[in-house]
Amino acid sequence: MTKILEIKNLNKTFKKASESTKAVSDFSCTMDEGECIGIVGESGSGKSTVAGIIAGFVKADSGSIFYDGKELVFKGKAAQLQRKSMQMIFQNPTSALNPHMTIFENLKEAVVYYEKVDKKAFYDEAAAELQKMGLSSEYLDRYPKELSGGECQRATIARSLIGRPRLLICDEITSALDVCVQAEIIRYLLELKKSGISILFITHDITLTSQLCDRIIVMKEGKIVESGFTKEILENPVSDYTRLLVSAGY
Repeated sequence: MTKILEIKNLNKTFKKASESTKAVSDFSCTMDEGECIGIVGESGSGKSTVAGIIAGFVKADSGSIFYDGKELVFKGKAAQLQRKSMQMIFQNPTSALNPHMTIFENLKEAVVYYEKVDKKAFYDEAAAELQKMGLSSEYLDRYPKELSGGECQRATIARSLIGRPRLLICDEITSALDVCVQAEIIRYLLELKKSGISILFITHDITLTSQLCDRIIVMKEGKIVESGFTKEILENPVSDYTRLLVSAGY
């Protein structure tokens, strides 16, 4: 197996006025190519902060991240180029889509920074990507405000995939969707996983990890309290906190 991601001793403290909150404490893990890892925990556990650090939206206080064998930097053009094959999908799809652009323009924006695109060929490619998400090509000419929340999330996922990423970071992407749409998204993520894409799946819903994730990392108050293969964690949790998440169906 080729190691695509290696995280060593991440730490992050957020400071506001005289108060400080340790969001991530000594977080370490590795991920193989084509693997799906779930990071699970309640709100405030630090899981989304870890995702933001990997994606380059949040700067860690200390620690290092190696992607495809090379250490990631935080800012500048080098940071953007390093993360060209890495995409993050957010919980709130409207924050990821420019409201003043059509869905087609939003999708095109995801790749034009890195390469020139032929508008006609790209339109066909964008239509095909939307089709995979259950949206017709007619949606390409619509604006985000003309889509429902579920449709916006599907368009956001299509936008993330149009550049053919190797690593997909999913931050609570199913939490705002109804059960039927949620199931469709999980099925599609499974297909992506089979194609070799690595997925970091951030969720508070530990039951979802049983359908998708190879391994689980359980976080509480910024720390890893338990990690291992999904089946083992769900059937034989070691920590009281993990037991609580499993029993509550979190």
